[in-house]
Amino acid sequence: MYEIFDYLNEYDIYESFYDLNQRFKSLLIESNLPIKIKFPSISKLNLYHYYRRIVIPNKHRITLLHLTNPFTLDLIFSSSFFILKFTRLQTLIFDNMQAKYLEDMVDNIIPYHLPNLSSLIIHVVDQIQFPSFFYSEIFSLSTLSYCKITCEIKKDSRLSLLIDDDDDDDDGGNKYSPIETLIINDHFCLEEMKDILSYFPNLHRLSIGYLDEFRNKQLKIDPINLKALTEFNRKLEFLYFN
Repeated sequence: MYEIFDYLNEYDIYESFYDLNQRFKSLLIESNLPIKIKFPSISKLNLYHYYRRIVIPNKHRITLLHLTNPFTLDLIFSSSFFILKFTRLQTLIFDNMQAKYLEDMVDNIIPYHLPNLSSLIIHVVDQIQFPSFFYSEIFSLSTLSYCKITCEIKKDSRLSLLIDDDDDDDDGGNKYSPIETLIINDHFCLEEMKDILSYFPNLHRLSIGYLDEFRNKQLKIDPINLKALTEFNRKLEFLYFN
């Protein structure tokens, strides 16, 4: 009977079995097995019941958290003390979100309260107002190995990473990012890529949305040594080679 759980997501299991009998209810909230939580597109009331009945008592078991609307953000991240209880959380997905709900979170919450986070996936539906700061905060996360960001920056913005070159491990800063897989479905120009790639010595896979030509036609970029890089995917837009 329990094998059917392998074919259902956590919310389907909750809907089907939570109120069936006490045995199934205990199974859902007293197990030590890891679980993956994806909040479905349902009413706020039903989301709240799911949060109260399943997420809260199982927060120490959750290894993946998939959030799809601002209401779920408020539920999960309203209390720093509560976030600290997600001791096994490794993958965090923000899907179909507005940038205003994420920028403060990336700055103040994720770095300090999710020490085991290794995978971060962000889908922003609008423009990020301060892309340099946003990216820099994400790239500075010390445990991150996989990062995928889908967003759109302002066309006239100049991306630069706000990472202090004087930072080192003794000061608690991260001069380099530990990210091994980086996927950004965004526009970059060549001089921006030089700044970005210099922070990823362990990068194995890189995929970017669009690579544009130099803004500064006279700029020359020295080669960047990425010994670990094995895969590079990009689309070229307005890029010409002589």
